[in-house]
Formats: sequence, structure tokens, C-alpha cells
Amino acid sequence: MSAEPARPSGPDRHPLAPVLILNDRAPRRPSSERTHVPIQPGRPLSDQERLAATMEAVFARSGRSLADEGTATDVLIPLGEVRALLRGAFEKGLIGEEGYRALDDMLKGMEQAPALLA
Repeated sequence: MSAEPARPSGPDRHPLAPVLILNDRAPRRPSSERTHVPIQPGRPLSDQERLAATMEAVFARSGRSLADEGTATDVLIPLGEVRALLRGAFEKGLIGEEGYRALDDMLKGMEQAPALLA
């Protein structure tokens, strides 16, 4: 059998299409290497630390970690857009100031989670 391409390129043919890698995710850390929220004995976790630990657990179930730069970026991009959407809803009067502030603070906490795990 020949090892020639099935669709050879030439002057009268289109060049071969580039190969696209469809499963190009950030490398996953083995669970033994996961970064966890540092727990200091005798000190309860802050609200942000508890949120970061909860978010990390959600991602860990899928074999991912917010400590991975790619995963953190994948989280931060939509969170920024959700905050913009929330701001727009507030400016249009769809939600009140108290609700806006509470929800925006929660989203800010979610944005801080990757930094707490790094």
C-alpha cells in the first residue's frame, strides 16, 4: 500500500486542509497535585475562601482546577460578561440597587476564587 495522501495536492488541486486539534484543553493536574484553599488551624475560612473551595470542588469533579491558568481564564471571561449584564439590568431598572450590589459582590467573590487557589 502507498503512504500517499488520499487527496494529493498539485497545481490543479486544492492544498490539503490543515488539521485542527479539537480537544485542545489545558493540561489537567492529577488530583494529588490540586491546589486547595490553604486552611490555617484555628481560623475559620472567610466567605471568599469557602466560595473558592466550593468552586474548586465543582471543577475537580470534572478533572479541572481553577489553579490552572487556562481554566481560570475560561471562568473569568464569562463572569466579567455576567457582571456587565447585571450592571445593564440595574441601569435599566430591572433590579434594585440592593439586589444589584448583593449579586455583584457574589460575582466579585467568584472572580477572586482562582487567585486564592494559585
